Amino acid sequence: IGGYNRFENVIGISALWDLNDVLVSAGYDYDLWVPLEDGYLDQKRGSDLMFASASFAINDGTRAGVELGGGLTSYTGNTYNNNQHVSVGGFGSTQVSEYSSLKLAAGYVYYSFDPGGSLPDGDTYGAVYGDLSFSQRISALVSHSISVGRSLQPGIFSDLTDVIYARHQANWNLFRKTSL
Repeated sequence: IGGYNRFENVIGISALWDLNDVLVSAGYDYDLWVPLEDGYLDQKRGSDLMFASASFAINDGTRAGVELGGGLTSYTGNTYNNNQHVSVGGFGSTQVSEYSSLKLAAGYVYYSFDPGGSLPDGDTYGAVYGDLSFSQRISALVSHSISVGRSLQPGIFSDLTDVIYARHQANWNLFRKTSL
């Protein structure tokens, strides 16, 4: 299996409005993807991503809600097709213990591709997505999560890739409200 060297940077802003029994959040991210190998330079892209959610307290430690998302992706080369996507779904989360939580999210995502690239033009694709995540705070400085699910993301040799995943993420909080 070969390597795929790239630079990826995401910067964004989000806001959370806590109304006690209702939490409302919204945000924006800009995702820049720059391949570092000559053979992949046509995959350089930028994505404007927007998201919003609202959740409602069912009882102490358990919430359910809806989430919306969408984005615009533009490629600098002429191989891949620029696209737009929108997603809508529901989620639920519960506090398993003082330091552990479980979250389930599922919904539908729809992609529409512009004509113009050398890949097949004007395709649309919709699919169900889902994620089951377990998160745990190990100490004041260290936390981790384990996730399994299905998602759609821009492809490496195609417009879109359907991904089934299992992921582990570790976080180290060096400074208050900041993590690596």
